[in-house]
Amino acid sequence: MKLKMKRLYFDGACVPVNPGGDMGLGFWIEEDGKSIYSFSKFIDHKTFPTKTSNNIAEYMALKEGLEYCISNGITELQVFGDSKLVIEQMKGNWKIKKGLYLPFAEATKELVGEYTKIDFEWIRRDLNTIADALSNRDIPTEIMEEAKINFSKSRRKTGRNWKTAKTKKNWYGR
Repeated sequence: MKLKMKRLYFDGACVPVNPGGDMGLGFWIEEDGKSIYSFSKFIDHKTFPTKTSNNIAEYMALKEGLEYCISNGITELQVFGDSKLVIEQMKGNWKIKKGLYLPFAEATKELVGEYTKIDFEWIRRDLNTIADALSNRDIPTEIMEEAKINFSKSRRKTGRNWKTAKTKKNWYGR
């Protein structure tokens, strides 16, 4: 019987502003349709050594997930994320050129070589809701409320609402 590869879903957030906000990281691992591990982490921008950004948060979340898998003997992995930049760069389709995220992307890319088989696939944000919720879970409520206000103001011009039509939940899962 052939075992299915484990699946890693990741997401990162930078709020209430991007770049320069606080970051949230999240990932979860699935096997045979069941969650076997989840992770979330908050990073205060005041304690971070560089300027923060959403791309840095995305790469840090992926790196945390890859390191967890390596340390637990997982050598074959399917990776899913809603950051087109991260997925395409990890697949080798897009070059890692410049930006605040550069050292984080390079460090994450190095980990890919430690797997016997690894696949990366971009998924729509609405299919990555668990990782999204994990990336926001440890961010203090007052920061998320400020992000909600900033998001609502930016969407007034486009007519978009920060509550989704399907779920009527806040865009950040609370």
